Amino acid sequence: MVGRAEGTGAAPVAHVADLCDECLLLMSARSPTSSSYRKVIALAYPVVFSTLATTLMGLTDMLFMGHVSTAAQGGVGLGAILTWACAAFFVGTLTAINTFVAQYVGAGRPQRCGGVVWLGLALALGF
Repeated sequence: MVGRAEGTGAAPVAHVADLCDECLLLMSARSPTSSSYRKVIALAYPVVFSTLATTLMGLTDMLFMGHVSTAAQGGVGLGAILTWACAAFFVGTLTAINTFVAQYVGAGRPQRCGGVVWLGLALALGF
């Protein structure tokens, strides 16, 4: 219910209960459905499993080298960190390419994707 502030000619004010009801209606209308969560999970699970597999591979290497010697275990750990540091640049570049390609395809301009892909490849190769 909207009314005027008592004793004044002020603009209408809403009661708190009515505002809360309106907010709840708006929030329920905009809340994501379980099908949208399913779509996101379907897109994300390959990346999650890939990252998990890489982590488990490094952990397995560390466990096996722990039986050889402490120095070997340290070397494997350092190697894993350096490998990820080198790969992270390329992973980041591919993520940026993927973002722009998705935006261009979504906007109905797929002809612009080629330039982004070639630019990303040139950047990744260091040209």
